[in-house]
Amino acid sequence: MKAIIKISILIILFIVSCTNSFNPKYFYYNKNKNIQTENGSSEDLDNTEYVDPAKDPFKNGEWNNINYGFDGSKIPSWFLKVSFGDGNVPSYGFFNPNDGRRWIDGDLSKNEKYFDGSKDGNRVTSPLSVAIDPLKIYRYDYKNPLVTPNSSYNLSERMKRFLFIRIDGEAVIKLDQYLIAIDTYSKFIFAYAKITETGKAPVVGTPYPTKFEPIEKYVDKRPFYEYDPIGFVQSDGTIILYQEYKDEMRKGATDYVPSIHRVSSKVRDMAKHNVNNPGRSPYLLLEDEENFATLIVKSKSIKNIDIKSQTYSIFGRPTTKNEAYLVYATRTATYQDGDSKEYKMLANYRRGEELGFGATGSSIITIKNGETIENIVEHRYTIKDLKSTVFYIDIDTQFIKYNWRLGFPDYSGTVTKLSTYDNSLATFKYDPSTSTLSIKTKKDKIKNIDPESIIIKKGETKNIKISYTNNNENWEVEYTITIE
Repeated sequence: MKAIIKISILIILFIVSCTNSFNPKYFYYNKNKNIQTENGSSEDLDNTEYVDPAKDPFKNGEWNNINYGFDGSKIPSWFLKVSFGDGNVPSYGFFNPNDGRRWIDGDLSKNEKYFDGSKDGNRVTSPLSVAIDPLKIYRYDYKNPLVTPNSSYNLSERMKRFLFIRIDGEAVIKLDQYLIAIDTYSKFIFAYAKITETGKAPVVGTPYPTKFEPIEKYVDKRPFYEYDPIGFVQSDGTIILYQEYKDEMRKGATDYVPSIHRVSSKVRDMAKHNVNNPGRSPYLLLEDEENFATLIVKSKSIKNIDIKSQTYSIFGRPTTKNEAYLVYATRTATYQDGDSKEYKMLANYRRGEELGFGATGSSIITIKNGETIENIVEHRYTIKDLKSTVFYIDIDTQFIKYNWRLGFPDYSGTVTKLSTYDNSLATFKYDPSTSTLSIKTKKDKIKNIDPESIIIKKGETKNIKISYTNNNENWEVEYTITIE
């Protein structure tokens, strides 16, 4: 009898599950799935989202057609040119080769194809003009090459419109870079990779990327296609990059991450296929963004109050000057309880790194006593629910003072570390119940923080000045905190 009851219950449950056609939401993008990356790590993205099918941006909207703008099915047949200019800002363009070349099959599990672009005029033009030769340009059809090929992520229906571009070449240094994702439907272009390690180019010392990971592991931990597109493709193969993207790259190409820009705390209108009309992605779920806020920590200025350096004559006699010869860095990290900290560079000169052999006059910056210099660099952090989230902001610095000896900064014997990241750290805590950001801890090189506590709400910007001291020498850094 018990067996009959159990079978009856199972049959009822099966019938209910099959006939229950009402489901107001369905699985949109399972960020709880482990994403197995190419370096072997596994990440739980921990942000499951659902959406009403009637609101799914992959099913609703004129951009969900491969003929939107023009026939996107021809994009895979095009070849790509790529160059890097001032600030490592890239430029791209498609073309049809007239020499009989075709895309060559690579790793089939990744839907990989490639061609030899060594003689196509691809170049790095700054700080030196160098051909990228040899060069292979790779294309991955509908699979993110930074994620395991047969993961649920790469097998998603949503991926079946994106082409991912990578290059592998040389221009004095090794260039193995994951560049852009091209949407064959909307014709928008997205950044899909995060630079996680860098090297330094010989002689010039310019940083360049050596390791990449999927952007889904960083920043907002959202799919790459939800961030603002960085440009678009035209029907003739011309690739237009929005000016805001190029400006952000110029500020620090190796630190660049995509973002969702807001105006007066609100997400912008959808981007257009016009160089003057950047905007949001067509795949961003607007109703979910109402609970989001973007925290912006920005360095504003550096003031030398009374730091003094010395110059040495040919006879070795020092003269004290009312100015300082410096390298410096200011950094910030924003995080929540349980998060790992990832420090981002703000105002800096030579990233605050100690000088060595080969240092010249341009290796240091001179700031006179009482002088304030502007140095605006910002870091953005997304908060998914401002009304309930406790978060922390770390700000630290490294200021190194040099003297001047015979036409060069004296990097051997008279170096003074005015502050280090450890002894200049200030940690602020945000209390959502009172909308208050207050100092939690501060280290010994901090002389004063003005103010130590601020009330800041969405749509507001507040200034904070931090004064530092070391052996009766003083300086000040001004920051702004914005929630939008």
